[in-house]
Formats: sequence, C-alpha cells, structure tokens
Amino acid sequence: QWSGMMREAIRTDRMPPYNADPHVGSFAGDMNLTAKDQQTLIHWIEAGAPRGEGSDPLKINAKVAPEWELGTPDLIIELPAYTIPASAYACIDAGGNALVRSAATDIGPGTATVMTQIAADSLGLPIDRVRFELGDSRLPKAPPQGASALAASVGSAVHAACTELKAKVIALASGEDASPLAGAGADDVEVREGVLTRRDDLARAESYEGILARAGLDQVEVEADSSLFAPRLTRSCEVFGAQFAEVHIDVALRTIRVPRLVGVFGAGRILNPKLAHSQVMGGMVWGLSQALLEDTVYDHRLGRIVNASFGDYLIPVNADVQQIEAEFIPEEDPYVNPMGVKGVGRSAWPAWPRRSPTRSTTRRARAYESCRSRSRSCSRARSVEVITS
Repeated sequence: QWSGMMREAIRTDRMPPYNADPHVGSFAGDMNLTAKDQQTLIHWIEAGAPRGEGSDPLKINAKVAPEWELGTPDLIIELPAYTIPASAYACIDAGGNALVRSAATDIGPGTATVMTQIAADSLGLPIDRVRFELGDSRLPKAPPQGASALAASVGSAVHAACTELKAKVIALASGEDASPLAGAGADDVEVREGVLTRRDDLARAESYEGILARAGLDQVEVEADSSLFAPRLTRSCEVFGAQFAEVHIDVALRTIRVPRLVGVFGAGRILNPKLAHSQVMGGMVWGLSQALLEDTVYDHRLGRIVNASFGDYLIPVNADVQQIEAEFIPEEDPYVNPMGVKGVGRSAWPAWPRRSPTRSTTRRARAYESCRSRSRSCSRARSVEVITS
C-alpha cells in the first residue's frame, strides 16, 4: 500500500492532504487505504512540514522583500531497499576478542564503524573488543559501495556470522558437564559484556575466555553468507521520506536562494544515528547542488568535458546551504532483512533535481526556468553570482 501510495503521489505531481480527515478521503479513498494508513500518511507529512502560524503545516511566515517570490515545494520519496548477497568471517580468540572480516569498502559513510557495532551487538561484546577488517579482495565477498545497499548486505552477513559463532561457542559449553551452561541451547543463553548467562538462572554464567580455555582452543571461527531472506520475497521493501524546501526567487535579478530544507525519512532500523543523519544531510545538499549548480559542459567538436575540475564545476559552499533539518521516524520492518536495516544514502538526494522549486504559480515556475537557462548560458563567474550572491 505504501508503494502504491508513493507512486501515485509522484505520478499525479501532488502531495497527499495534510489536515482534516475529510480531505484525506479525497486522495486516499480511491486507493482503498485503511484509516490507520491514512493517519500514518498524515503523521509522515506533518512530521516534516515547515510550520508557521495557523493550522496549515506548509505555511511559512518568512519575511521577504517585495521583489522576492516565495515557494514551498515538497516531494514524497520512495526508493527500493536493496540487500545483495555478501559473506563475512568471524572468530573469537582465547582472550575473548573478536575479529570480523569482509571484502567491503568504506568510502566515507562509516562502514567499518557500523560493522563493528553489528558484530559487538551480535556477540554481546564491548565494542573495543571487536576489530573489523575490510578493503581486501581476498576476504569474504562483498558488493561494491553503491545503491545504499552495503550496510544491509554486509551487515546481514556480519550478523549471520556472529550469530553462528555465538551459537558455536554456546554448543561447546553446553556439551561440557562442568560448564555452568551445560545442556543449554542457543536460545537459552544471553550474552552481555562478554559473559554468557542462562536466561532462567542468572547465577549460571561463563565468559567466552572460560569456555575456550576449558575446550583447549585458541579460537573459534565461522564464515557465513547473507542468504536470501524469505519474508521479503512476497513484499515490496522500500525506503520512504518526505522533503520540503523554502525557496526565494528574485524575479527581476533571477537570483535563487534556498534558506531552508526539511527532510523526514523512514529507513528501517538506524544502526548509527549520527552517521545516518550526516548521510541524509549530505544527500539533501547533493540534491540541491544538482538542481541549481551542477552542469557538465561539453565541447561537442572534440567530445571533451570543458569544466572537468572543481575550479570550473560548481558545487555548493556554505553560503548555498543555510539551514537543513533532517530526522528519522522510528520504523520496524521485519521483512527487509533479519536486522530490519535499509539504506539511507540515496533516500535524501533524488527529490530536488526532478522538482521545480516553485510549483505554486506559473509566474514562479517561469522565473525558475528562466534562471536555470540564464545560469547555464552565462559565464561560470556569473553563475556563481546568480545562485549565491
């Protein structure tokens, strides 16, 4: 239902209603949405909509000069949540320290940090006792960093390997009559701070170090794959979001300013809120950049890119991006993968390149298109002045 609702909103180029229930029916009623679905939709929109006085969540009380036009474009986002097959190796040594490996890459989003967190959580170890190694093609296979799929894909493999490793250690203890965990199954034991404890008797506990020492082992190791997750075969797994912008356009000077961007996203379980927030903020800046600044210029005589350097190809600076508000709505999706993790990197940037920032009136739309045409045809220095002055 979410998938169909989002596609309908994009296809018809209009947002769902925001306020009273009677208005919701005019949009959602045709799609046979339940009352709960309708209220969920309202919650999403109102959570992100810039607020002003009165009941209209999209009303902005911005004070702009008479020569400026004010627009408040908005867009609902729906993107596939991919999980690609991957593998991971995990071992725990006699000192109770874990090593996890996968041929993943980290180009900046924090892959190593997140995989270390997943391993520590799965094994019940302090994070400083886990080391994650990556970036070597000789390690267990992993997909490239793209399509916002690495955290879900490699993360699922790391989770599977560490879960299997923990079960293997518990089986060692379970088979020893002298162990406090004798006879226990994997579901009967919980692990915290490296100590394995029976759920029905907290006094019966043993550390990883103790179990390996009794078994006379230097380490226990496993390798596991993120196998196909059956529940997602019958469902559409998506990342959702809503974005809003405040756009000022000087019709006479053809100057565009975007003083405010607001984004709200539903991306399943957020593994690291700080990293995820940074990614969606970067995505929103990327979208703004594609919409207003970026333009590849070709010399069609030679087939060469003329502005093939950061000196000539425009990207945003601090003056272009004034206020960004981004947040995640808590979402549990038990069908996408065992951890309920979805990608966040792509969820923020697709909106603004596809959307004119001023749909409110024909005059504003003409002003925007005129500015875009002018900025593309004039010199690069003039483009900077048009956009950021």
